[in-house]
Amino acid sequence: MKIILVADDDSESRALIRDALAHQDYRIVEACDGRETLEGVERERPDLVLLDLKMPRLDGFSVLDRLRAHPRFSNLPVAAVTARVPRSAADTELTKRFDAYLTKPLNTRTLRFQVRELLSRPNPSRPTPAV
Repeated sequence: MKIILVADDDSESRALIRDALAHQDYRIVEACDGRETLEGVERERPDLVLLDLKMPRLDGFSVLDRLRAHPRFSNLPVAAVTARVPRSAADTELTKRFDAYLTKPLNTRTLRFQVRELLSRPNPSRPTPAV
């Protein structure tokens, strides 16, 4: 079963994502701020992080920077989930740091498609089970 960490300070946004992915074979773990997100990644070893950019204690960009700097999590797929729409070349460059960039309000079909795409990639941060 794939583990998805949903990091958003808005409980309604977390619930929308949880509900959109409910009938899939995923275990959803939640975090409501940046520090909780990092702790959850360390504890749960998720296969994917869906990350809001504006959160208390550490914003999504800071979380991403810390994950990318950590040898175990540097290749962990991270998708930005945000209301922030890129408006400039600098914004577009920032979005390229993420494996995917989803804007709110979320289209649940797009969310499910993007999640499947990201989870289909090998994740070096999770050990492959012995066969």
